Amino acid sequence: MTAFAEARPQGPPGTPVRSEPRQQTVHVVEYSRYPRRSPDDTRRVAYTQDRSATGLGLDLGERLFPGELLQITLRDIDGEHSIDGLARVVWCRESADGRAHAGLAMMREKGERPMMRVRPTRKIGRTRREGDRALDPDRVRAESRSHRFDAETRRTRQRL
Repeated sequence: MTAFAEARPQGPPGTPVRSEPRQQTVHVVEYSRYPRRSPDDTRRVAYTQDRSATGLGLDLGERLFPGELLQITLRDIDGEHSIDGLARVVWCRESADGRAHAGLAMMREKGERPMMRVRPTRKIGRTRREGDRALDPDRVRAESRSHRFDAETRRTRQRL
């Protein structure tokens, strides 16, 4: 079930002003630690307290620690996935009834910003001009000849 109420981007005196408005809304959230630490680290259920464009406030059954990563799935009232992605715990407080309240910052949603490995395309410190020169056919031939010469020299030295 979803309930909506618009929260103003201001807090009580002495608290930081929020940069964006939050919707007071309740959704079911399934979450697990990312990466999973053990095979029995199952998905757990939490409920949203509020939601903004960049994060969620959750009501949890366990305490989390700031900096932890969570794989979360938020479902709408009809059971459809509304958010499916990776979030970072920003803060967490325990309540009097033994539950915990946490603030999450969304880092990546599936389909929007996929996680990719980045490989350097050229050596760090080389300029673009030097990188282009490395592909010059004459230079490549000369370097391969010198490489072969070095390899033959090493083999000869090892025999002696």
